Amino acid sequence: MNSNPGNEKPPTDASIILTYRCQMRCQMCNIWKNPTERQKEITAKELSILPDGFEFINLTGGEPFLRDDLVDVIRVLSPKAKRIVISTSGSHYKKILDIVLYFFLYFRNVGVRVSIEGLS
Repeated sequence: MNSNPGNEKPPTDASIILTYRCQMRCQMCNIWKNPTERQKEITAKELSILPDGFEFINLTGGEPFLRDDLVDVIRVLSPKAKRIVISTSGSHYKKILDIVLYFFLYFRNVGVRVSIEGLS
């Protein structure tokens, strides 16, 4: 129970699932068994209502690099957090490299975390 009602501190970290779509079939994750429909996934506009002041935002999924609007999502979230990390399987390496170059030029607070957990 909060002993100081009305003075709650906002969260410092957020983990946002951008999609449940994924081309991998990792044994440690079954998110791919129930993929989202693209038109029902959270949008950059919907994310714009989040407050500023996050220390860290993790963009995850499924596979975030399957999103066609990932740069738009980053544009909206970048001013809201000191650090943003996109968690990925790394399988879309061409798209990752293209987008990372763009991030480097415009959004210095964005990084990519490649998981090797799903490798056989």
